[in-house]
Amino acid sequence: MNKNFEKSLPEGYVEVFAIDANDKKTMRKLSLVSLLIIGLYLAILSVFTPINLHIMSDDKIIGTFILGMIGYIIAHELLHGLVYKVCTHQKLKYGFSLAVAYCGVPNIFVYRKTALLSLAAPLVLFSMFFIVLLCIVDAPNWHLMIALLFGIHLSGCVGDIYDIFLYLVRYKDKSILMNDTGPKQTFYAKE
Repeated sequence: MNKNFEKSLPEGYVEVFAIDANDKKTMRKLSLVSLLIIGLYLAILSVFTPINLHIMSDDKIIGTFILGMIGYIIAHELLHGLVYKVCTHQKLKYGFSLAVAYCGVPNIFVYRKTALLSLAAPLVLFSMFFIVLLCIVDAPNWHLMIALLFGIHLSGCVGDIYDIFLYLVRYKDKSILMNDTGPKQTFYAKE
């Protein structure tokens, strides 16, 4: 199978699972896991990086942190979109809801490989980017700011990590299709 997507759901496919980040129950679960990830990350960070609250008085670092966070969120979604665009050449949908920033391809059904590539791209590439920055930046305040952005990145990938987990554990068949509207991913399998 060389196809990356289907324009319509093929005959014989049925919905097997859906995750909707705008659903209140799902939003609470994802938020809880995200908080656990950031909490664990901060606990580990405090062992390796001295956390100096004096950083809060440095307007330049605070401003850069806020711009970095906004820039990262946009870049994260653009990277999802880039992978989808390269693999499908289809129209993308970007947006922001109370729960999530998102990128999706709502008018098609993507195969497992395409979905995994799009889901994993920001997690892998931005993790490597932040690790490299942490290795080369020595100034304590800037190092801490980058470390905090890395933590936000990891906790912000919780939905992507969950979908990747589903593909690696539950939906291993290459014929699995997913419709990704952005905040909602619906999985389909052959009957």
